[in-house]
Amino acid sequence: MEPTPHTPALSAHDRDASAELYDALYSQALARVERPADVLAFSSPAGFVHMLKHIQPQLAYVVETLAGADGANIAALAATTTQIVVVVGGEGGQLGGLIDTEDEGYGEKESVKKTEKWWEHSDMIGLGKGVEIVDGGRLTEDFDRRVAGRE
Repeated sequence: MEPTPHTPALSAHDRDASAELYDALYSQALARVERPADVLAFSSPAGFVHMLKHIQPQLAYVVETLAGADGANIAALAATTTQIVVVVGGEGGQLGGLIDTEDEGYGEKESVKKTEKWWEHSDMIGLGKGVEIVDGGRLTEDFDRRVAGRE
């Protein structure tokens, strides 16, 4: 059985649906750039890793779903990218994946067990280590601070 991708990667099995998805994502990307050549498409969940290794950006924002198993894609990029920001949250149409309060279990049933994320126990995450975590709801603020230099 073929594993289910966690990203909207193109499927060779359902070409019509893949073509529609690709066209939708590609048109959204084109609306955000000045030149069509600025959009680098990839068709597998790890396809972006090779492109970024060649480009060697100083800063890369990567959504959590593209991080790979236990952050394997992030680890692969760490040698060629100065700063990697993993954006968490946003699954299922909701923004926000981090809880800032100490009582994050408040209101949860005892039978519901929290699933641990790879980035909660990884030794490559933290200040000065090259990989940081940002909540999807704070992405714009973080981008403004890191890239645009606004506080």
